[in-house]
Amino acid sequence: MRSNKGVTITFLNQNSFDGYGGCNYYFGLHSGNNNTQSIGYRRTFEIGGWTKMGCITPECQMDQEHLFLTNLMPKVRSYHIHEEQLVMFDKKGKEILIFHLAMDE
Repeated sequence: MRSNKGVTITFLNQNSFDGYGGCNYYFGLHSGNNNTQSIGYRRTFEIGGWTKMGCITPECQMDQEHLFLTNLMPKVRSYHIHEEQLVMFDKKGKEILIFHLAMDE
């Protein structure tokens, strides 16, 4: 069983990423323009899969994770990294996800 831990994303190499959705671990690929940190340059993020773990978090946490993995991440078209923040945008340039830098424990 997993505990309540924040959502994470890690860019592994030029085209892959993985992370934690709040209950399960996920992985995927991203593609597009090589200038990955510029707003307006098209990027697509595809979730390749995720674990199907039991979770001791509230059911709403699992609902949020499902929304993140199946609805929000596939809508990301660009992102920008500034200082300790990763902001992801949809095709209209609207912020849809914001990540903050977290140090490993």
